[in-house]
Amino acid sequence: MSLLYAIVTSVILFGQGVGYKIYGVKGLPYGKSNDYLFNSINFAVGVIVAGLLALTETFDIVSILYGLGSGAIFCVMILCYNKALKVGNIAFVNFIMALAFFIPLIGSVVFLGETISVLAYVGIALSIVASYIVCYGQGRGKKVSKDLAKAKSTPQAVSLVESTMEITQTEVKPEISNIQDSQTEVKPEISNIQDSQTEVKPEITSVEDAQSATVKSQSAKDKAKKNLIYAIILITGAVFNGFLSLYVKLTYKAYPSMQQLQFLLGTFLLSFIAMLVVSCITTKGFTLAKQFIPNKWFFICSIGVGIVTVFGNCCFQIFSVKADASIFYPITSAIPMFLAAIISPLFKEKLSKLTLLGIGIGILAIVLVNF
Repeated sequence: MSLLYAIVTSVILFGQGVGYKIYGVKGLPYGKSNDYLFNSINFAVGVIVAGLLALTETFDIVSILYGLGSGAIFCVMILCYNKALKVGNIAFVNFIMALAFFIPLIGSVVFLGETISVLAYVGIALSIVASYIVCYGQGRGKKVSKDLAKAKSTPQAVSLVESTMEITQTEVKPEISNIQDSQTEVKPEISNIQDSQTEVKPEITSVEDAQSATVKSQSAKDKAKKNLIYAIILITGAVFNGFLSLYVKLTYKAYPSMQQLQFLLGTFLLSFIAMLVVSCITTKGFTLAKQFIPNKWFFICSIGVGIVTVFGNCCFQIFSVKADASIFYPITSAIPMFLAAIISPLFKEKLSKLTLLGIGIGILAIVLVNF
């Protein structure tokens, strides 16, 4: 059952990526983007749906408070993830975030006494390799697709016309060369004057070289600083992503009578409040909010993502407690990436051979993890 729990959860959570992708195609090209405003609506939908579902349970304030803790961890993770995506490569960011499954996996072995078989270890290692290959392959596929698009958008007739024009110009006005030669003979002293000026002020070149070296040195320092900040943000996001999964499992052990839907409500409630505050700041009290809503797809996708997020996280919280950590966490980290690669042709992205190889290795890894 652990494998089934993991697959069901992965497929539902995968819907989040589809929603973001559709918005990237239908919405982002037509206006500015504000991830916090988008996620505010996403989490508002989560609060409404989770609140309605929570009405089926007996009210328990402790479960909601535990959920608020989960929401705090989730907010830090999502903020770091969004910032890392703006700075770094999406394939690499997703790969590092996926590696976070090691935290709940190790935590389950240390704190909950779960065991992992030898074949499961092999499967986990293969899932890491497969995830990297899929991410790298998708990055190459997107580059090839862009190059092909540029090539198709440049008709061969243009280069042919340009070549013809160059030949015609050369044949029609050969006298330009003769005029230039005569001008060179008439005023040779210009070259001598320029040479003397170069000899008079040789130090200018030295000063410019020094300034150029200073600029390059400062640029290298700034780049190193940005890379360090990027690494810190990405690692922080990955750590909080992994700790979030471990937090869910440990809280259920600490409080066995946890009301799961109220726990989920607390998670979305704090996430919504946090995103609302950040949205208010970034849009100057929502006075600039309208410019971040390009068209109807902003609302369609944010509401759709919100619904999928609620049910995906509901499955994650319920099934992660019941399933074996060695099966559940590696699969829920890897399958969404594999599915994203499989459907990439629907969004006119090239599916590379490396990606197909990664998917094949990933399937093998899933089989081995189940033993």
